[in-house]
Amino acid sequence: MLRSGAVSRMLVYARCGASHLVLAHGRESPSDGEWDAYLNDLERWGPEIVGTLIVTEGGGPTGAQRRLLKERLQKGGITFRTAVLSESLLVRGIVITLNMFDSNIRAFHPDAIDAALTYVRAALHGPTLLAEVKLLRMRLGVVEP
Repeated sequence: MLRSGAVSRMLVYARCGASHLVLAHGRESPSDGEWDAYLNDLERWGPEIVGTLIVTEGGGPTGAQRRLLKERLQKGGITFRTAVLSESLLVRGIVITLNMFDSNIRAFHPDAIDAALTYVRAALHGPTLLAEVKLLRMRLGVVEP
């Protein structure tokens, strides 16, 4: 695993193998500095990424941060599938709305982890990604060791 990003209470992420990213969001949006660091890593890794698994406690990028993400992905010609796991109906509703404009993003309830892993083409790497999710969530302070 290649971990990156400053220690944060709102966003932590790691690259899992050559082809996947795992992100964990806290309850609030990341700072602009945290988001910029993530976008810089994403630009560097993007051409190799097949899928991204995001787990959120309710937080996520602001509208301005989502616009920056879209601009950088388009500029770099980067496309990959993204699965967002959240119990929050609001988060899942936002993702469903985003899906109308970006067909590569889908929302999943945490109980549907197998479907999410299949969607991001990581079914064979599921245990590795799930172990990384646990570590990232621990860094956020949302699960016990």
